[in-house]
Amino acid sequence: MTDRIRYILLKLQWEGRISRQDLMTEFQIASTQATKDFKALAANYPGAAKYDLSQRRYVTDKKLPDYLSGTHFNDYIQFNADRTDKITQLSATHHEMEPEIFQPVIQSIQDNKGLKFHYRSLNSPNKKSERHVIPVRIIHSGFRWHFRAYEPASESYKDFRFSRVSGVITEEINTDNDVPIDNKWETIIDIVIQPNPTLANEKQDIIALDFNMTSKKITVQTNAACLIYVLRDYEITDFSERPSHHQLLAIKNNKEVTKHLQRNKT
Repeated sequence: MTDRIRYILLKLQWEGRISRQDLMTEFQIASTQATKDFKALAANYPGAAKYDLSQRRYVTDKKLPDYLSGTHFNDYIQFNADRTDKITQLSATHHEMEPEIFQPVIQSIQDNKGLKFHYRSLNSPNKKSERHVIPVRIIHSGFRWHFRAYEPASESYKDFRFSRVSGVITEEINTDNDVPIDNKWETIIDIVIQPNPTLANEKQDIIALDFNMTSKKITVQTNAACLIYVLRDYEITDFSERPSHHQLLAIKNNKEVTKHLQRNKT
């Protein structure tokens, strides 16, 4: 299987559609080569894709799952994550993504459309609330996949976990003028991390070696929207400068960092 055919199949599986222009742009090939690739797809993977005249692109057909058994969301990410700035992955995941949930979200981002879905939260675990949002990007927080979206009702950006979403419907509305700047995403923060100062000096020295620190500190840069995820990645849950001795690391520039910890997450 060539890289171009694999690209087509994975894009169909997770985004639900692909055009000849997508293939030409991605691999810097001529239209004649793209046409040959789609002919090869039809010959070797019949029923994987069909051409939709209204969209002027190929969309998923019923036999596509037969050719992709054993593939997972990480296959799509590894093949595509470096091709777009709409997917941010921090580390490994423990939740398997479902195409029927991911497809409408990524399509909403690509088409600048709204999204409607049912959502369960810890605040109301037995109730599915209906949410209307405008997704803008996809984030991996270290343990879970989220999509970040603007919610007009609350006039704020929030992160929604894919695992809590059901009944997804793409709303046919253009949102060009409805989405304000995501200030938390645009705000860049330097987190100065040090060994927990409540520990003995000998232990601090070892921790400094573990994290390749210089002068017992490292600086990690992130944006305010992902701050809580980065701190958890470093297992920092006590945000004080002198946390419990059970925590290996501490935030050295505590006041500067913690003012950004108020977050919109559901």
